[in-house]
Amino acid sequence: MKGELEVTYIFETIEKIADKIGLTAKELWPYLVQQKIIESIISICVLITIGIIAIFVKQAYGTPFSAWEDATDAQKPLTVIPLIVCFIVFIVITVKLNVLLNPEYYAFNSLITLIK
Repeated sequence: MKGELEVTYIFETIEKIADKIGLTAKELWPYLVQQKIIESIISICVLITIGIIAIFVKQAYGTPFSAWEDATDAQKPLTVIPLIVCFIVFIVITVKLNVLLNPEYYAFNSLITLIK
């Protein structure tokens, strides 16, 4: 019963927002979904750029792990940190791909978050 009230409240809120900007909720929904797609594409592009920069830093300033004992103290962080950054970028890109592949869910989820 409570869940039905929340869904009704969400749809009423969507209708109010749509009315304020001169649209119906049915017309507003595609824009919300499209915005989630755009947000995820931009995020993925930024993350790929960060990953490329991290790889460049590792290649330019890091040291191969085979020469780890000969590396200076300045080279060791420049070898490990970019790899950690690339790992984090990979995880976040995976999440953003979920948004890209299922934008309706994330549009609905963001509306629920905004309304609560």
